[in-house]
Amino acid sequence: MPEFTTPVSRVRDVTRIGDKPEAASIHPSDEERAAMIAAYGLVDLPAFDVEMELRPWRKTGVAVKGRLRASAVQQCVITLEPVEQDIDETFQVRFLPEEEAMRAVPRVEDAEIDVDFESDDPPEPIVNGTIDLGAVACEQFALMLDPFPRAKGAGSPDGIVARAGNDDGQDERPPSPFAALKALKEKANKQD
Repeated sequence: MPEFTTPVSRVRDVTRIGDKPEAASIHPSDEERAAMIAAYGLVDLPAFDVEMELRPWRKTGVAVKGRLRASAVQQCVITLEPVEQDIDETFQVRFLPEEEAMRAVPRVEDAEIDVDFESDDPPEPIVNGTIDLGAVACEQFALMLDPFPRAKGAGSPDGIVARAGNDDGQDERPPSPFAALKALKEKANKQD
């Protein structure tokens, strides 16, 4: 499986970050913007701007705080019409040297699998004294994109709605995909 390379790369040497925060910004070129459109399946990317602040974290690490502003155009998952999404979000990513970053992540065999969505992500590795701020920006952008963009007024086709729970508010098992297929088949038979 080929490794994904980010459309924007800004490698930064972090071995000399002092006590004061350092600023960094990312404004992709036209070629990088075209690569982002292709990589993320966008229709267009009219605006993309990231401002970051790098500061020391722990003794050997770096914390990156940033603000990402973008305007992305995706296809509606139902009608395929263009859907514009304006993004204006902040993020924070922490980095440690590779060996320390690996130790900070519990091994599966040593830990119970417990997902806590409110906890901080484990630190990313600093590789050969550098971090790729372009990769950070691209990763954050991908996480902020709407995974299921919908045009205004676009609903489920033919009124078919899958939902968890019944009308009295009690949760139940989600509907089986085979049950949805059966409902479609029954609907088609009624129309014949």
